Amino acid sequence: MRKGRFGLGVVMLLLAAAVVAAAAGASSQRAAKAPPKITVGFLQILGASPAAQRNETQFKRAAKLLGWTVNVVDAQGDPAKMASGIQSFVTQKVNAIVAIAVAPAAAQQALTAAKAAHIPAISIAGPNPDPNHLYAANIAPNDSALGAISAQHLCDTLGSGAKIVAQYFPPLGALARRDTVAKAVFGLCGVKVVASHVVDFANAVADATKSTLDMLRAHPEATGVWADQDFEFAAAVNAINQLGRAKTVKVYGFLAGAETLATLRKGLPAASLADAAYNNCPWLAADQLLQYFGNHKPIDPNAQYDIVPIQEVLITGSNVPKTGDEYPYPDPARFFVPRWKALGYSLK
Repeated sequence: MRKGRFGLGVVMLLLAAAVVAAAAGASSQRAAKAPPKITVGFLQILGASPAAQRNETQFKRAAKLLGWTVNVVDAQGDPAKMASGIQSFVTQKVNAIVAIAVAPAAAQQALTAAKAAHIPAISIAGPNPDPNHLYAANIAPNDSALGAISAQHLCDTLGSGAKIVAQYFPPLGALARRDTVAKAVFGLCGVKVVASHVVDFANAVADATKSTLDMLRAHPEATGVWADQDFEFAAAVNAINQLGRAKTVKVYGFLAGAETLATLRKGLPAASLADAAYNNCPWLAADQLLQYFGNHKPIDPNAQYDIVPIQEVLITGSNVPKTGDEYPYPDPARFFVPRWKALGYSLK
């Protein structure tokens, strides 16, 4: 009888524990809150850029989980459209603005208007000088490191005394950093840039192709092309193939994407891509807006250092992924979804 009473007591305790656990679970479910409903104006700097497209796609992916509305304007590389696009968001009275690598100087009046209207703006995927703090945060990889990685690989493979041609774009802060560091590395390792060109963003691929053809025709001694952004990579390779110089000229570029990876997989003249975990940038922006509107916390200007790093890597023929449209970095959702749930938010 004692044994039976003891067994019954255990059962009762287990039942009580189950009831408490169920009640706690129900309480936890009740405690979960929906993310704040906001509308975000997303300024796409250049829809023709695969890397820029990836950033837009990833931000929309995060926003969908949070139930946000995203209004997109493609500036098509035109500074005037960058400014008017951001101004249109202010006129629409969006809750927040996210811009891909738009320099504050290119949209100063619009960003100032956004700040006056208490609309927080975040720049992603490209660092920009921001002395007036028009952006609440600038979330971007280390483009100086990317420039150094690519330039050093060019030096190591072509050797001192090599002559190359280059595609530059100093108006964009991220590319200016790559260009500046690369020029310094080239100078130190004895590589000479015999011709360079500033790409026309409004006619990006065609201009990158034509200018590469022109520079290589003018400088048959060149053995390398340094291309500081993704859409220039395949354009330069195509130009070299048109000239029949695939065995004598190599291309060094940036950013993994469907087109650039496919080009690199085919082998020479494609030599390497310097890439970073850009997908983290839009998720970090979404995270900071969630904290700002949901938890009333200031946006962290150092989010990419304080929350999750943005890794850089050099991709060559030896480590290029055999399949896929991206370099296989960890999916940012693996980090941010548990983080947001731990903050008590229910996600869609």
